[in-house]
Amino acid sequence: MGALLSCFRHRQTDSNVLSNIVRPLGGVEDMFAAYSDAGSMTFSVACEVQGEITERLLRSALQSLQRRHKRLTLAIRQNGDSKSRRFFVHTGQDIPLKTFSRSQATSWEKLVAEDLAEPFEPEKGALLRTTALLGGQGLDNILILTFHHSLADGFSAMAVLEDLLFAISGQDWGGKESPWVETMEDWLGSSLFAEPKLPLGPPPDLSIVRNKWAVQRTNIPKVTSYSFSEESTAIIARRSKEEKTTVHGALLAAMAQARHDEAPKTYPAKGLRIMSPINARTLYDKPSDQVGVYITSAITTSLPSDFTASGTAVPGTDGNPNFWDQARNLQQTVSSARCKDSVIAVATVAELQIRRDASPEAVTEFMRVGMDHEGLLSNLGKLSLKEQFGSYQVKQVWGPALRTCIDHEDTVGAGTFGGRLRLVHTTVDGPLNLVGRMAEILEAQSMMTTKDR
Repeated sequence: MGALLSCFRHRQTDSNVLSNIVRPLGGVEDMFAAYSDAGSMTFSVACEVQGEITERLLRSALQSLQRRHKRLTLAIRQNGDSKSRRFFVHTGQDIPLKTFSRSQATSWEKLVAEDLAEPFEPEKGALLRTTALLGGQGLDNILILTFHHSLADGFSAMAVLEDLLFAISGQDWGGKESPWVETMEDWLGSSLFAEPKLPLGPPPDLSIVRNKWAVQRTNIPKVTSYSFSEESTAIIARRSKEEKTTVHGALLAAMAQARHDEAPKTYPAKGLRIMSPINARTLYDKPSDQVGVYITSAITTSLPSDFTASGTAVPGTDGNPNFWDQARNLQQTVSSARCKDSVIAVATVAELQIRRDASPEAVTEFMRVGMDHEGLLSNLGKLSLKEQFGSYQVKQVWGPALRTCIDHEDTVGAGTFGGRLRLVHTTVDGPLNLVGRMAEILEAQSMMTTKDR
């Protein structure tokens, strides 16, 4: 185990092979990079901002952002063949920017979909690009940040967005460069390995894979969104608490029911398996910078409340679960994965796979088996993003919109800002009204009284 920890902390390479090297990617970062080479792990966040923003101002703000976060100047390159580890290297490339007039452009959802379909060229950098629908004539602006997933996760994307808004407004975030952070594995450090719970061997064989990786990464996905009112958001949050669960648990149950309602022919016979990314930052000491990849995950098996097949109920229920029974059970599964042992599992198996074979093909198959799912719910919770930056007011925030490559996969990003819960659905071949149906289910279940049930 000490050898593995040493691998995290003291990876070296021939500096003649790679110039301007910063560090090797950690196991989780490297898995995302390899998967992106074959499929896609690109994601976007977006916000609506009131106040005049010009292209010149935005370009200047992006340059300021890169001066603060050196990570935003990086590219990814390999030392050796396609099976070898990847490295972050410095580049001088600016963050790409595309601008449109909001009065003439299409919807922000369509622009996000086009961004998600455009593969990054990580060996050239940058690993972030920006699209802006500039207002003018009384219209608000919409800013879209699209990330390579090895650079950031959804939580750190919000930190980047906040710093960009500081730069646009001319406010000073302290005038300091953001300190460089290590990998998730290095950051967790000796706490990962103090009491090893996992053997240092190959990952165990898992159950038979149901999903199929076949959707081409250049296919333009469909992106749709839904915004709850402040009143509905408050009712959903209150009812979830009364039912001794969370909004996330309710979202998981609603996603299962909505998927069944909108696409019954693609609903798996044994339930929909939904991946829930988990923010590992909350488990350990706060890192020196919020930008980076600190994500682990849980996979839950979720059934629609009217599912009648015998022997397929969610564990802990008798017969077919009602909505809130299922929400409680799903949330319990997610909560049990939000612990040090789960982070150990993710970090260790990722590192072992990368050391064995870091090629896109091997990692794609590893992730397809080890993270077998048909749906993904990424809930950023109540966003800490400020609503006012100088004279600029943030009106709405959406995301993350995540594009992957599994047949019939649905990904839903959720976040609450300004008292309103918003959902973003991304899919290539899934139902178009998924988040609309989720909203109907959540609002109906939250308004339902005990007598009605």
